[in-house]
Amino acid sequence: MKYKVAILDDEVNSAKVLQKLLEIHCPELVIENVFKDSRRGLESVMETPPDLLFLDIQMPHITGIEFMNKFHLPEFEVIFTTAYQNFAMDAIKVSAVDYILKPIDVENLKEAVKKFIYKKQKASNSDMVNDLISRLEQTQNKRLIVHLQDKTLFIDLDDLVYLKAESNYTHFYMANGETFLTSKTIKYFEAQLNANQFFRSHQSYLVNTSYITAYSKSDHSLILKDKTLIPVSKQKKDDMLNALDF
Repeated sequence: MKYKVAILDDEVNSAKVLQKLLEIHCPELVIENVFKDSRRGLESVMETPPDLLFLDIQMPHITGIEFMNKFHLPEFEVIFTTAYQNFAMDAIKVSAVDYILKPIDVENLKEAVKKFIYKKQKASNSDMVNDLISRLEQTQNKRLIVHLQDKTLFIDLDDLVYLKAESNYTHFYMANGETFLTSKTIKYFEAQLNANQFFRSHQSYLVNTSYITAYSKSDHSLILKDKTLIPVSKQKKDDMLNALDF
């Protein structure tokens, strides 16, 4: 299996050396982006996260630690590369896979990459098991299992009003007014939910049809029982009219 990699280092020569070492010694990695500007790198990683980011710490504009603190639950792993030894504790706090000192030693680099691959494979196996459990529970009990950072929720689908995509996260809105954020995409949950009960009205919204009371033609929105307006995209309008018989 190949893993997508990005490199962010304001020192051009250091980035070139790292890229060459990875190409020679780590064939499992595919380098897709190399950034010199931390701001440009942050924008790109937020938009399209790699599997692994090699990140310098001391950079203009945004330090490597500040960079990682921009992410609540990053969907990528990070290996710090730095010429300074006094940031190890900060690296641990942001759950870095490893911390490599410059100039980079090949064996240290290979060991760090090995740690990353092991972590990814372990997580992948765990996700497969969790997905299977979720599907079984949903079929048997009409419930959805949602894993949060500190707990696992068992949600009665009749109490789930709608889901809203926020980048690579999904916001849940419940009938009792409770909300919570998960690190899975809305597409992930759409695959688990019954299409007859939940309608994808928009790229960012998945709605429980039992809470829909009307469709506003003037602003192309679904009106829910609590008066919440849910947008309907042009591409979904015909599907919505057929599915909901409006």
